[in-house]
Amino acid sequence: MRDGSEVCKEHGARLDYYCQTCKIPICSECAMFGGDRHKDHKFLRLGEVYEKHCDVIKNEAIGLKKRLKELTKYMNDVQATIEKVTRAKEDKCKEIENFVENIQAKLNT
Repeated sequence: MRDGSEVCKEHGARLDYYCQTCKIPICSECAMFGGDRHKDHKFLRLGEVYEKHCDVIKNEAIGLKKRLKELTKYMNDVQATIEKVTRAKEDKCKEIENFVENIQAKLNT
């Protein structure tokens, strides 16, 4: 590595370009004089590709945060429903117990 950047294994030059065809970073030597290896391929500056990928990741993160909020709300709604059902079940159990106790009391008298 030179100045913190990756370098081409073949030329020792900094990887400044991205071959869209091969989907790999390349140096200017590879882009200009790569012979048949990159002939008629399309290139972008590596910085541009990096920025585009950063934008995609940022947009995905925004979408994921929004989805997380939605799912958290649904989870809270489900939890509230579970609590309501549990309370209703407990109330019905008490009601049945009271009913059975009343029947038993009437039978014992």
